[in-house]
Amino acid sequence: FFYFYNQERYAEAYQEAHRFQMPQFFWDPLLRVAILSRMGREKEAARAVEELLHLRPDFSSSGRFLISCYIKFDRLIDAISADLRQAGLTISLR
Repeated sequence: FFYFYNQERYAEAYQEAHRFQMPQFFWDPLLRVAILSRMGREKEAARAVEELLHLRPDFSSSGRFLISCYIKFDRLIDAISADLRQAGLTISLR
């Protein structure tokens, strides 16, 4: 997912997001929010935000930390955070 996302190959990143298929883990909807938002598919991104918040109700306050546990590049963390904001989910900058 992140390889294609970083290369701006969004159709392929979208396919990878659907291959992730771990519905009990917050990364599943998080990947979909990011790519759907990036692709301008707001309604689908909003539904994925609801799924994300169902799994992690604290994501607004802990999201950046959780993302940074797996992604080590600030530029990529910032891009994902911007996608989340575009989909209506603001996360703490800490």
